[in-house]
Amino acid sequence: RGDIINVDGRGEGFSPGSPCDKNPGTWDFRKESLAYVIYTSGSSGTPRGAMVEHQGMMNHIFAKIRDLGITTRSIIAQNASQTFDISVWQFFAGLAAGGRTVIYSNEHILDPRAFSQRSVKDGITILEVVPSYLSVMLDSYHPDFLKLPRNLWRSWVPFQARRSIRGR
Repeated sequence: RGDIINVDGRGEGFSPGSPCDKNPGTWDFRKESLAYVIYTSGSSGTPRGAMVEHQGMMNHIFAKIRDLGITTRSIIAQNASQTFDISVWQFFAGLAAGGRTVIYSNEHILDPRAFSQRSVKDGITILEVVPSYLSVMLDSYHPDFLKLPRNLWRSWVPFQARRSIRGR
């Protein structure tokens, strides 16, 4: 059973920082209930929606918690576009484990140097980026990149690139 809270009402019964006193009701859901729809072209090239049930979403989130060792001390970077399935675990896995999630603006993500600096400042312990973005991060190398937890950046960076970084 979940509460439904209308936050689209432009101030009607809801204002930031205060409780919503107009709850439109509750909704009964089961593990088979739809959690979200994500659009994909898949291998066919034809756009279509993939429906993900709560059960599938939660299985994925708990698998990430287990596989990545997410704990109450974990701080996860939410840097993937919300149109990609990666964003789902980035949003919820840390919270489900009692950790934190830091949501980054496109402004930070589009500037790899600023993003690496901000990740260090925020104490990020778990970050997922695609290899091409990692390459751009390394090309725009900043000393703060090495201030990230050693086990974090060592797992990102291939051995040859680590040797290259040390030489800078």
